[in-house]
Amino acid sequence: MALVLSNEDIVKLLPMDVAIRALEPSYCDLSRGEALSPARLDLLTPLPEKEKCVYEFKSMPAVYPRKKVAVWRVNSDFLTWRNRAGNVRREKEPRAPGDRYVGLVLLFSMETGELTAVFPDGEMQRIRVGAANGIAAKHLARPDASTVGLLGSGFQAGAQLLAMCAVRPIRRVRVFSPNAEHRQSFVREWTAKLGIPVESVTSGREAIAGADIAIASTNSAQPVFDSAWMRPGMFLTSIRPFEFDRATLDRCDVLVIHSRESEPQSYVAGGDRSVVPELAGGGAKAKGGVIDWGEQKDLGELLLGQAPTRTSSEQVTCFVNNIGLSLQFAACGAAALERAREQGLGRELPGEWFTEDVHP
Repeated sequence: MALVLSNEDIVKLLPMDVAIRALEPSYCDLSRGEALSPARLDLLTPLPEKEKCVYEFKSMPAVYPRKKVAVWRVNSDFLTWRNRAGNVRREKEPRAPGDRYVGLVLLFSMETGELTAVFPDGEMQRIRVGAANGIAAKHLARPDASTVGLLGSGFQAGAQLLAMCAVRPIRRVRVFSPNAEHRQSFVREWTAKLGIPVESVTSGREAIAGADIAIASTNSAQPVFDSAWMRPGMFLTSIRPFEFDRATLDRCDVLVIHSRESEPQSYVAGGDRSVVPELAGGGAKAKGGVIDWGEQKDLGELLLGQAPTRTSSEQVTCFVNNIGLSLQFAACGAAALERAREQGLGRELPGEWFTEDVHP
């Protein structure tokens, strides 16, 4: 049978500490070649009825033998790029009935081949991004790191704070984002959720000043962090490849990335790649160029002891979550399914609905 879970179920089933524990071994397996997580496939079609709007069909498969699961994450999205306070930002438009988005995760058994679970990707998406950065912080941030400077107050930002609090004794957060109203709302929400001071400030420089951990958690297609803000002992982390510029990355003593598989396979109907700023050489590439991700050490190698790590309290260390991995959905999905069965969450559908007696 297949279990249908909601976003609300996923939040209950995957608190940040559970997600971190679920993900860590998957990175080791991937580095050892014992799991498969191929490049994301993006199919992009410019839409004529609205300037700078692109339909994207995105798919991400993975196989995770440790948990005997395979996964397929798929999104059907409408993308726009808008200038917000001088930065080009990538945004999704909800066009499904009721102003809703469309993103699904399908989990399959490697023992029977059948569909075992299906759920929206939204909450797991931000949980897995936060958990990945939390794992990096666990190994690269100073053990006594207690202050956070956060750039961004959007959908991903709260999960970043949850992750940092799960691995370090965080006692204060300062937040900057261009939208003051949204920033104040974020501060109220996360002060209540974390039980520590979360303060709104009026510039990125002010947010980062004095921070042990600096987080870029934005949807910007351009750098949002100034290398002049760096100071000894800091841990930097981002959720996108464009948020730190070349000067910042070059000044880091230790740099680890999420994956050397740094580029999705992107196909644009009509062939005009300029409709997608990231594909047109915009963002960080327009400001001095990004580093060659293929030459960097990744998170799995860090966990296996095959990458440089922090060796002093004065070093500046950095983790760039340069691209998502489909394997994250397999590892987190397996954990969610196991806990859902234990807790009796979800709605069961007959397995016969998703199998057939006809040889394909």
